[in-house]
Amino acid sequence: MYEANIVVGPTQAATRSQGLQLGGGNAGAALSALTGGFGRGGSADDFTIFRALLTSEAVIDDISAQPNFHSRVLGPAWDPATKSIRPSTGVLSKLKHRLFSMLGVDFPIDDRRATAGYISNIVDIRQLATTGLYQISVRHRDPDVAKDLLVWLYHADDERLRNTKIKQYIDYAAYLRKRLDGTSSEAVRKSLIETEQDQEVQAVLAQAGLPFAAELSSGPTLSGAPVSPAPMRWLLIAWGLGLALGVLVSLRIRGRRQRVAIAPAYADEQIGA
Repeated sequence: MYEANIVVGPTQAATRSQGLQLGGGNAGAALSALTGGFGRGGSADDFTIFRALLTSEAVIDDISAQPNFHSRVLGPAWDPATKSIRPSTGVLSKLKHRLFSMLGVDFPIDDRRATAGYISNIVDIRQLATTGLYQISVRHRDPDVAKDLLVWLYHADDERLRNTKIKQYIDYAAYLRKRLDGTSSEAVRKSLIETEQDQEVQAVLAQAGLPFAAELSSGPTLSGAPVSPAPMRWLLIAWGLGLALGVLVSLRIRGRRQRVAIAPAYADEQIGA
């Protein structure tokens, strides 16, 4: 297995407060009541959502349009003739299939879920010490696939979040304009207008094309040699086992020779007695 790595951190936009500043005092309270508290705090920041959705089925769907995606990523597990995942030939899989058949339950393979599950197993996300940076790793038997898959996931995840947030900004701005028409309070109207303008500005900024939730700090980098199985580690383990086995065999042979040497002397001693 080869390993590809990138290091990402939150963009400035991703760590901004998720709650809208709806104004202070009575106007802010009135506007919050008017909108039902919509858009206020309590939601996760965009960078947290980015990490949670990285290997989701939705993101996998987005990258599956890449040429030969399934055959490259899944390898022998993908049947190009049927364009589906091959049924597992393992003992446990056969027993499960037979059990469900006896119960009259059809248990088809969900290619979408199985693909997302496989990718989730080869992707690792871990925080670097106590920093706000995270290392994302992909392990695959093909080094080019490991690197490509990592880049696909990063861009697709960030782009999906961008498009989702742009829609939210636009929809919320439209909602505020609609409520503005039926509001007579000048204080509330002022807060509505300011918040609407803020949403429109956020939508424009999100459309700039810059990283939206996660900014690439380094990478992608690729291991020059397989990381699993680790050659040097297994060589040391084999050397240690070989040494221990050699010592045991040597001690056993030595013990046998000693018994063979003692046997004639013991026999002569018995005859003399």
